[in-house]
Amino acid sequence: MVNGTTLSAQDVLFIDIPQRDPETHQPLQKGFAIGDKIVFLKNDKQNVRIVDAQGQCVPHQSIKNGTLGILEKVSDAGDVVVRLDSKNQGVDKNDDKSQHDCALRAHFNIKNYHHINHGYALTTHKSQGQTVDFTLVAASKSMDAKSLYVAMTRHRDDAHLFYAREDFADFKALSLHMSRFHNKDLARITPFDLKTPKLFNGCRNINSVFMMGRPFCGNCIRRGILI
Repeated sequence: MVNGTTLSAQDVLFIDIPQRDPETHQPLQKGFAIGDKIVFLKNDKQNVRIVDAQGQCVPHQSIKNGTLGILEKVSDAGDVVVRLDSKNQGVDKNDDKSQHDCALRAHFNIKNYHHINHGYALTTHKSQGQTVDFTLVAASKSMDAKSLYVAMTRHRDDAHLFYAREDFADFKALSLHMSRFHNKDLARITPFDLKTPKLFNGCRNINSVFMMGRPFCGNCIRRGILI
């Protein structure tokens, strides 16, 4: 047991997760076997070293949230080696030996960094900026045209979109929903405190201020009128 982490003789890594067993109330564990695809969940510049094929630390390289890799080694002391995805490192994707030999590797100890999960499925947000050979996209009502575009442009070779009848009655309903943009407001107006008439009077013509392009009252921004 290493800081709540059990390392077995079969090279399997077990990590405690926040959830607890509803019956025993004991911490639940998630297992990772050698060869599993994993995803890093947190940026880190201190506890994770990026090493090249010659075993030299790569300067100005660090683990980013959403980085993918293959679990390669686990030691009894909790040292972990992950072979990072070589798709975007100038390595021939058709040459398995080249990918294995040239890919960068992440070295860390599970006591200092445990923010990993299985990387077989990712959210659209985490997949931004990544390129893979093929994608399987599960459509949901939380998606719109922008997020669908991100999800459907991660592949090199092929992409398939799936949807559930519980969410969309048919393909027409899916198309209608995914053609819309769910724009977020850049600003919203919150209620004024009538006990501060000076502030209220200074900001009551907010619509005309924006329409006429005048500089907005900095004090109002500091007071949280615009968020």
